[in-house]
Amino acid sequence: MLMDADGAASERTEISQRIMKAGNRIAMIVRNLLSFARNNEEEPNLIHVQSILSDSLGLTEVQIRKDGIDLKVDIPPGIPRVKVRGHQIQQVFLNIISNARYALNQKFPKSHKSKLIEIKRDTVDANGKHYVRVTFFDRGNGISSDILGRICDPFFSNKPLGEGPGLGLSISQAIIKDHGGNLDFDSVEGEYTSVIIDLPVAPETYGEQNL
Repeated sequence: MLMDADGAASERTEISQRIMKAGNRIAMIVRNLLSFARNNEEEPNLIHVQSILSDSLGLTEVQIRKDGIDLKVDIPPGIPRVKVRGHQIQQVFLNIISNARYALNQKFPKSHKSKLIEIKRDTVDANGKHYVRVTFFDRGNGISSDILGRICDPFFSNKPLGEGPGLGLSISQAIIKDHGGNLDFDSVEGEYTSVIIDLPVAPETYGEQNL
């Protein structure tokens, strides 16, 4: 109402615009938190990670291509299922892909041979447990070593003010930990970022083949 009353060139209009921008940021934070809370009510199901990844790419692959990003997905056969809340894991995947797109577009505003997102899936053993590992690799602008340990802190963001509430990786880490998994990062500033997600294989699927 203030903006409509004051016109386009008053000091109060500028203040009103800042209030609107801050309000939109608050709304985004609340939506993220509510989404996390609602998804916690979903019952875990046995599912192939490939199915979740396919659904995630179905929502974002057009935008990836539009950005001129080369997408490479390496999914070998024989990967067992995990017991997860599918929508939560999809939320994690979408957040990581979004971050990779942002980093690549910052480094390469136009097409480039290194403008690449590579997704790999495998199985690993650690501490006597079996995990399905999904790795997201991009050759974007990377993360500096002095903030790498803080990127999952709530409300921490290395994006310009207003471009992200700083909750994506914090919520993603909480989701993966809630599933008994691990979320790790390997990055060199100006070179690449690798995000590694390990989700425990459901014991009832040991030896199962994903044909």
